[in-house]
Amino acid sequence: RRIETLLAVAAGVVLTVLAYPPAWVSGLGLVMLAPVAWLLDGARPRRAFLVAWLYSAAFAIWSCRFVVHALVVEYQVPAAPAWLFLVLVVLGVALIPGAAGAAYAALRPRSGAIAALVFAAVWTLGEWLRGTLAGVPWLLASHSVARWPLALQIADLGGGYAVSFVLLAV
Repeated sequence: RRIETLLAVAAGVVLTVLAYPPAWVSGLGLVMLAPVAWLLDGARPRRAFLVAWLYSAAFAIWSCRFVVHALVVEYQVPAAPAWLFLVLVVLGVALIPGAAGAAYAALRPRSGAIAALVFAAVWTLGEWLRGTLAGVPWLLASHSVARWPLALQIADLGGGYAVSFVLLAV
């Protein structure tokens, strides 16, 4: 079961990385969180927390490695402390999507359509909390569809968070 979980989390991370720049693989934004949602389906809150936290941390460490480059090149921080800083910050910030995963597991209704809406709402709330409370509004689900003008029209209703909600509900 642990290998299955790690493989599904890794698949989610790879899909998500490919959905964002520089790859911008069209359409992956619609399915990038499917492996994570599949793992959260029927999971207990503790396991759901760990899955969402691990997925979020792994994706953020990969996507934010530029921070290490900036610290090393621009500020002459040795590489080991720069990586340690990035990992510690990401692991802390990933607590928020971890909590979103646990909340989804605790709230998850049995109906598939309602479950999709609950997942989208809870994950988007986690993104909003991460952006406002932690001050890290990067890597929103909506950013994966930044090249789809039609999808971005939803932003008129509630910004990037509205786009994230609709994207995740799909």
